[in-house]
This record gives sequence, structure tokens and C-alpha cells, in this order.
Amino acid sequence: MKKTIPVVIEIKEDEGAVWVGDSLVAVIPLRFADLPSVLEEVRHKVAEKIALYFEEIWLSGR
Repeated sequence: MKKTIPVVIEIKEDEGAVWVGDSLVAVIPLRFADLPSVLEEVRHKVAEKIALYFEEIWLSGR
């Protein structure tokens, strides 16, 4: 079985948004951001959301 879960990064003038599937997992104010710590937080949130998708698939028996 193959399931594709899109990870989308939107960049606008002064903020970025990170989506996993249909869920917004992070909004990044780019103008004032300490980029390394923001990226670490985004990585953590994306990994958490992807883990939830795997758990949902496993629990549904797919």
C-alpha cells in the first residue's frame, strides 16, 4: 500500500506556513525569526504529524 502525505511550505512576504496534509503545523514569522530554533521546532512538529498519520494507518489495519 502506498499513501502520499504532502508537506507544503508556503512563503509570503514576512511569514511562512508549513502544512502536513490538511493540517497547518507551523506559522513562521520570518522577519524576526531565529532561524535555527524555528527550523528545529518545525522539524519536530512535522515529524509529530507524520507519526500520527502512520499511527492512524496502523490502527485502521491498512
